[in-house]
Amino acid sequence: MADQRATAMLSRFAARTKAIGQAVENKPRPRVLICIGRDTESDQLAGMYMAGCNNFYDEIIRAAGGVNACTDTSVAYPQVSAEGVIQLNPDVIIDLAGQLKPGSKTAAEIAGQWDRLRTVSAVRESRVYVIVSNHAMRPGPRYIRFQEELARLLHPEAFPKRPVV
Repeated sequence: MADQRATAMLSRFAARTKAIGQAVENKPRPRVLICIGRDTESDQLAGMYMAGCNNFYDEIIRAAGGVNACTDTSVAYPQVSAEGVIQLNPDVIIDLAGQLKPGSKTAAEIAGQWDRLRTVSAVRESRVYVIVSNHAMRPGPRYIRFQEELARLLHPEAFPKRPVV
């Protein structure tokens, strides 16, 4: 019974991954920077950890139709300064906030913290996105939800608008 459920789940994941791949096929591949951890309560952009190469985020970025902007390191999750972000100059920034505590900054306030990096393409083009949820924070069966969400953020034109119900 468990084998059948696992096989069915893997089949659904494969179908969803294939659908994403077909939707973003032949689209420009933006350079994506995923911030996996930082002190969002501070008003400084410091102590930021980014998704580097050779980890599940790197794979998800590729599958969603992007290219990891943080490739100049052998460290899976390098610490990057604000100056480092300026140097990387990503087209899209994804800031993973996990769960927000009551009284903490809102997602809009967290996104606004990036505004001080106006020379960065993602900031200039208003392509800084904050994801407030744990589904994007760790590998597991919910990775496909993050992959779909990321693909929609990178290539909104490739996905039909969902009807409002």
